[in-house]
Amino acid sequence: MRKAVIVVLALPFLAMQCKNKNNCDRAICTEVLMSVSVNVTDKNGNNIDLQDHYTIKVANGDTIRNNNGPWPEGAYVVLDDSYVNKMYNSRLQFRFVGIKNNIVVVDEPYTISADCCHINKESGKETIVID
Repeated sequence: MRKAVIVVLALPFLAMQCKNKNNCDRAICTEVLMSVSVNVTDKNGNNIDLQDHYTIKVANGDTIRNNNGPWPEGAYVVLDDSYVNKMYNSRLQFRFVGIKNNIVVVDEPYTISADCCHINKESGKETIVID
């Protein structure tokens, strides 16, 4: 019983470690993979199949390709937690670019923040409608 009480009392402290903005080396993170995604549709709501897509970090032009895992048709990853180690405890500007028929048809801004563990969308569209 006493061990259970210690574990229960320790859980809030362990969860707070993820928010430790000063030392990410000591952060205890969940295994959940967070991502920012966007749906791309036409004006009738039909999903658009992009030929290519990528995200650009505005500050330095870094190109990020997120072709991870199965996503529903018309849904694309803007950024996921695999990038958090390049932006610990910061808020950055990104642009999601989509190409169809060798033409840029999507170029949308996103503001994404990160703590020691996960990313979070601050601003940006959830659905992009193109002609």
